[in-house]
Amino acid sequence: MSVSPSYSDDGVLDDTPALLEGLRNGERGAQERFFDRHVADVERVLFRMLGPDSEFEDLVHEAFIQSVVHIHTFRGDNAKTLRAWVRAVATRTAGKRIRRRQVRRILSLQPPESFVDIPNSVDPSVQAALQQTYALLERIPAADRIPFLLRFLHGMSLNEVAETCEVSLSTAKRRIQRGRERFLALAHDDPLLKIWLGTEEP
Repeated sequence: MSVSPSYSDDGVLDDTPALLEGLRNGERGAQERFFDRHVADVERVLFRMLGPDSEFEDLVHEAFIQSVVHIHTFRGDNAKTLRAWVRAVATRTAGKRIRRRQVRRILSLQPPESFVDIPNSVDPSVQAALQQTYALLERIPAADRIPFLLRFLHGMSLNEVAETCEVSLSTAKRRIQRGRERFLALAHDDPLLKIWLGTEEP
């Protein structure tokens, strides 16, 4: 079955329909092209939401496995909508990881310091700030944390956050604001992060 070519808004040939047909037919070449085309975006979403993570590569592959397995649920037909859909899958993958972290922490299956792996090459002051930042972020419920991170760290528009999280625009705004308020409240009470926020002299 042939697929009619489509074009992006700027007139560039968009081979997404052919790529989707290949994915739905289980073609290995299509899966490889799909991975190469979207891996940077998936990695960016996961890192922005989770920070350094010992299971990062596994999570990237998990996001792609979920994307391929559920590609039949995708209803778009162009690169823009496919990219948004893949980011939504990556977001849900990160959300599952966040919830697993919380459960493991509650059950004391791992010491707290094992949840974030900051590279040793990072400047010690930056390392400490990152460590503490991600520790505080984990205290924010995932429902508020994810939209907050997508907006302020990933740089998504409000509409993109709502689409990625599959909620209404008003709900996205409410969760972003709630996540922001919770993070700032926690950070302002932290001696180290007060300096980074500019509320205390170094």
